[in-house]
Amino acid sequence: MTIYFIMYALTTFLFWCASKLRGGISYVAYAIGIFCPCFLAAVRDETIGTDLTGYGEIVYLNTQNIPLNYAIQQNDDNPIGFVTFAWLVNAFGGSFYIYLFLIELIIILPTLLAMVNFLGETAWIGMLVFLLTCYPTSLNIMKQMMATSILLLAFIAEIRGRIKTGLVLTIIAVLFHQTAIIGFLFYPSYCYFTRPGKYSIVRRIATYVIYLVILGVFFSFSFPIISRIAVFKQSYSYVEDQIGNGGFSIKYFLYFAMLILLSISEPGKWNAANNINGQRGESIQSDTNTSVSSFILFLSIAGCLFQETNVIGLGIARFSLYFLPFIGLYIGIVYKQRTDTQSRVITYLFLGVIVVLEFLSIKAGNNEVYPYTSALLHIDG
Repeated sequence: MTIYFIMYALTTFLFWCASKLRGGISYVAYAIGIFCPCFLAAVRDETIGTDLTGYGEIVYLNTQNIPLNYAIQQNDDNPIGFVTFAWLVNAFGGSFYIYLFLIELIIILPTLLAMVNFLGETAWIGMLVFLLTCYPTSLNIMKQMMATSILLLAFIAEIRGRIKTGLVLTIIAVLFHQTAIIGFLFYPSYCYFTRPGKYSIVRRIATYVIYLVILGVFFSFSFPIISRIAVFKQSYSYVEDQIGNGGFSIKYFLYFAMLILLSISEPGKWNAANNINGQRGESIQSDTNTSVSSFILFLSIAGCLFQETNVIGLGIARFSLYFLPFIGLYIGIVYKQRTDTQSRVITYLFLGVIVVLEFLSIKAGNNEVYPYTSALLHIDG
């Protein structure tokens, strides 16, 4: 357990240092910070992460010394993007350690780029939350976490005006996991949610209502929905088998409550130098920034609420992973925008809650990442 939190602390410290430094030394700090979680993922034993001995190892072994088209056919229950990635690692002589390192790199790097691009100097706090809430999952649900991180970067590119880049990244994410198709809804929803005008508040309320209706329909008709999906995708048969074996998540309910508390805390004065919707130092209207942060809040809340679909059955909540990195993004926004004591206290309290709950989650055996073992590092748990 200790090794995870040492890595979280060291990586966050390096990202914080990188945000304060300039020039080449800043890039060095970022590079070392990225290396830490990737290295820990790379040298872990095959028993760390439920899916590693499932598809992770199998796809790596089944893409060795064969043409790409045969590799895709032989691993036809896995996304083309992930199979191609594994094939390329093998084609260049990469070991299993390098394979695991690169998987984590594709998870960490796009997230960091998104956080730095959007939050600037407070990206370190967004990355801390991401590591705490998503790193253990990334050691297990590798394909979907790769898609999740790429979708986050795609969304940030789109709201920065780089629509084509965002679309390309979204397509790449879908190639790593088919459920990433939800990413095509992010930017249109953002445009609808943040469009200024007389009925802007009505549109925001309507967005929440529509989401709750969709969630209600999913709760009501979950079994036939999952059954139909399982017919077309064999890997979802596990989810179908787990219907009725889930439970309510106290963790994500508390995250939901803390997000609400943080959102209603006193906003304080807007500082144009802490712009979240344009380049650093630009002067833009604070109501535009409020719209952006409100949409990030919506995505964060949506992720927490969808996690509660675990009540229906284990595994269903995996669909909510695409929303979870936005929790770190929202906390970073609040930390950047609001300097009043009340907001800072609630932010630190939220971080403390996350640390405790994620510690308990790991210890409870979620994702099967505890105790951490590594034959290469002579760590036996």
